[in-house]
Amino acid sequence: MADRRGVFITLSHFCPTAAALLLQERDITIVEAPPSLSLNGAVEGLDATGVLPPLLRPGILTDAEGYAAWEAEAIGVWNDRRYAAEDALAIVSGATDDVCNWRPGTETLAMRARSAFDRARAAWDRPPALQPPIEHAIKSFLAAHQFASWHAYQNGGLQAVVRAVEAAFATLGEELAPRLRSARPEHRRRVRAPFITAVRAADFRLRHSRTDVRPRPLPSLRRH
Repeated sequence: MADRRGVFITLSHFCPTAAALLLQERDITIVEAPPSLSLNGAVEGLDATGVLPPLLRPGILTDAEGYAAWEAEAIGVWNDRRYAAEDALAIVSGATDDVCNWRPGTETLAMRARSAFDRARAAWDRPPALQPPIEHAIKSFLAAHQFASWHAYQNGGLQAVVRAVEAAFATLGEELAPRLRSARPEHRRRVRAPFITAVRAADFRLRHSRTDVRPRPLPSLRRH
């Protein structure tokens, strides 16, 4: 995806190599893409460079700095190994609702994004605890669906992105649960193969078998 801030790339985990990367014990973070991944600037995707920023809520747009701050704060929640994937999703959702209630005044949208995520973490009603590696892998998958999401431009802004991540979480659960149940009891801790298979199936459904994820004309009201 390209917008005023630059070009942003996230991977489809239908690719088995990309799916396996989710299981590596690395931080979930935003990094510079190497030329080999960005195709030396020739990568294709949604072009949002000529449209208005994503909606905050009907009648109010985000700005580049606020949108980037919201995105970075959400990535920070996904990376926090103390939260299970479901808990992290609830925190991101609650913080986003808070951000979307922002009104121009004493704080910038970026400031509101940071304080909203701080409040969402503080208000979480379950004490965080170190989670098993599978939870970090699931959160890596969800972060990939949140980062550089086309839904921000095509389907209604920040809350549309969260709804898309919720759909990704549900879809992965549908694919993963039966594969783990079918594993032999003594092998259930060996989740690598069923996880990779489930992730590939989920991203095939989410990114490759739908007709609404292709680049399409953005709403005329969003254009300059």
